Amino acid sequence: MSRLEQHVDRYFSSASPLMEVVEGFQPRPGQQQMAQAVAKAITARGTLVVEAGTGTGKTFAYLVPALLSGKKILISTATKNLQEQLTARDLPRLMAQLAPRGQVLQLKGRENYVCQQRLLLAERNPDLPRAQLHAIAQIRTWLSSGGDGDRAHCEHVPEDDPAWRHVCARAEFCQAARCGDDEGDGCIVPRLRREAQSARVVVVNHHLLAADMALRAQGKGALLPEFDVYVIDEAHQLPETMQQFFGEQCSSAQFVQLLKDARQAGTEDAPDDNVLSEQLDALEDALLSFQSSLSRFEGRWALRERRAEITALMEALEAPLEQLCDHLEAIAPRSVQLQAAAQSAQTLLDALRHWRGAEDGHAVAWAEVQSNWWRLYLTPLSISGDFSNIKAQLEGAWIFTSATLADHHGFTSFCRKLGLGEVDTLKVDSPFDHATQGLIYHPEQLPEPNRPDYTRQCLRRAWPVLEAAQGHALLLFSSFRALNEAAELLRPHWKGTVLVQGEDSKAQLLERFRAARRPLLLATASFWEGVDIPGDDLRVVLIDKIPFASPDDPVLQAQDTRLKEEGKSGFALLQLPRATLALKQGVGRLIRTETDHGVLILCDPRLTSRSYGTTILNQLPRFAWTQDGRVAAAFLKQNFASEG
Repeated sequence: MSRLEQHVDRYFSSASPLMEVVEGFQPRPGQQQMAQAVAKAITARGTLVVEAGTGTGKTFAYLVPALLSGKKILISTATKNLQEQLTARDLPRLMAQLAPRGQVLQLKGRENYVCQQRLLLAERNPDLPRAQLHAIAQIRTWLSSGGDGDRAHCEHVPEDDPAWRHVCARAEFCQAARCGDDEGDGCIVPRLRREAQSARVVVVNHHLLAADMALRAQGKGALLPEFDVYVIDEAHQLPETMQQFFGEQCSSAQFVQLLKDARQAGTEDAPDDNVLSEQLDALEDALLSFQSSLSRFEGRWALRERRAEITALMEALEAPLEQLCDHLEAIAPRSVQLQAAAQSAQTLLDALRHWRGAEDGHAVAWAEVQSNWWRLYLTPLSISGDFSNIKAQLEGAWIFTSATLADHHGFTSFCRKLGLGEVDTLKVDSPFDHATQGLIYHPEQLPEPNRPDYTRQCLRRAWPVLEAAQGHALLLFSSFRALNEAAELLRPHWKGTVLVQGEDSKAQLLERFRAARRPLLLATASFWEGVDIPGDDLRVVLIDKIPFASPDDPVLQAQDTRLKEEGKSGFALLQLPRATLALKQGVGRLIRTETDHGVLILCDPRLTSRSYGTTILNQLPRFAWTQDGRVAAAFLKQNFASEG
C-alpha cells in the first residue's frame, strides 16, 4: 500500500480528522473503497473509471486523495450546480484541512467574461436598443466598482440578458486584438489563464476541457495548462461534448452576427469603403435567399440525403462570402474590429466548405432547419482516436466518475467511446435501501407507446398515485409533444399547481415547485439529470417512455450504418446503452438521501413485453415492484402525512 493510500485510509476511518472540520461528515464503506481506488490511480498515474451511486459521497472520495497527493488538479464537470458546489462549499472546507496554502480557480469559457474592448465598442454603438445600452452602462459601473468580469457575478444584469453578447469575449476578437500580449492590458481571459498556471486546483466544465483538447488535436495550442490529476465528474456527458468540439458547425445566427460586426467596423474604421458596403449587401441578400430555399427542408437531415438540391444553394452563399473574406483581409490592418470580422468570415467560409465537401465514413454532415434559422454540423462518428491521443500526451492520472456510467456491457460502452483501452474500473452501489425507501409502479395493460392515446392512458393510470402523493411529482416525458399534451390534460382537472418546462427558467421552476401546493412539474430531457429535490418535496417520479434517441438523428443513423457494415447491432451497441444510462439518470431523481421515500412510475409496457426491457430493469436500483396502483397509493399514504 502506497503512502497516499495509507493517508487516505486515515481520512476515511472512524476517527477521520475531517469529522472536526466538515459538519456531518461520516465516512462510508463505498466512499472509502472509491477513495482508495482514486489514490491508487494517482500513485500509478493510471486511469480509473468508477460509477458511484447516489449517496456514495463521490465528491469527497476523489477530492481527499487528490488534495493529499500534493499534485496539481483539474476537475471538469458538466453542470454549473456541481461547479458551484465544488468551488463554494466542498473545496474550501477540505483545503482548509488538506491544502491550506493552495489556490482554487474556477475557469469558464471566454464567452462568460467581459471583453474590455468589446465593451468600449458596445458603449458607442448607436444601433443598440435603449434597454441594452442601459444594461451595458450597468456592466461598466459594476466593473468600475471592482467587479471581476464574470457575468455570473453581476447582480444587476441577469446572465441571459441580450446585452452580454455585445460585451463578452469572443475567440476571433481576442486573436485579432492579441489579448494577453501585454501583462498590463487588463484583459480578463488571459489573466485568468495565467492564474491557472499557479493554481493548485482548477475547476472547469466539459465544454472548456473539450475545446482545449480539440485545439491540441489540431496543433493550435491550448487553452489550459497541463495537470498531474484529471478528474472528470459527471463523465457520462463527456463523450457527446467531445464529439461536438471535435467537429464543426456554423449557423444562420453566426452569419447575422458577422453582418452586424462587419457593418459596425466599416462604419467606424472604413466609412468611405463602398466596396465593403456592397459586399455586405450582397451577402445579406444571399443569406436571405439561402434561408428561404433551405426552409423547404425543415427538420434534421443528413447532407447525403439532399446533396443534389443543396449543392447549388451552398455555392450561391459561398460566392459572396468568399469575396467578402478577400476584401476584409485586405483592409483588416486598419483596426482590430476589421481583423475580427475578417477572421469570423474566414471561419464561416471554411466551415461551409468542409460541410459541403464532407464524405461519409469518418464524419457525418447534417443540418437542422426551421423556418427562420438553420444550423449545419460536421460531426465525427468516433472521437476515440483523437481523445486517446491527446489524453496520452497529457501525462497524468485520469479519474472518470458519475452515478451512471455502466450499462449491460459494464463499462465497455463508455470506454470504447473515449478510446480508453486498459483501465481500472469500479462500481460502488448506492448506500440507500431502495427496496424499502422506494417502489416501482409499472401500470398494466398500457397501449404501445406509438398509440395516439398513450399519454392520456399513462396519466389515467398515474392519477390515483398522484392524488395519494398530493402532487409533489416530477413527470418526465420523452418529447415536447407528449409534455404539451399532458399539460393540456392535467391543467383543467388537477387541484393544485401544474408547472411546465419552458414557462420559466429551470431554477425558477424548481423553486416554485418546492413552494407550491400539490405541485406537478412536467419536463423533458434537461430535467432528467441535475435535479436534486430531497425530502418530502418530491414523492413521485413518472417516466413515460424508455428514452431511446430519436430514430431520425443523423449521427445515430450514420453510426448505425457503420456498425451494420461491420456485422454488428446498432441497437445493442448504441441505442440500448444510451437509453439505459438516460433512464438511470431519470430514476436517480427520486431517492436523494437515506430518509427519502417515493414511488417511481415507469409507464413503458416494453419494459416487460420486450426482452431488452429486462436488460434495462436489471441496471436500475433494486426498488420494490408492483403493477397495482392501489399498492403504490398505499405506500405513499403510509410514508407521507395528509396535507388536508
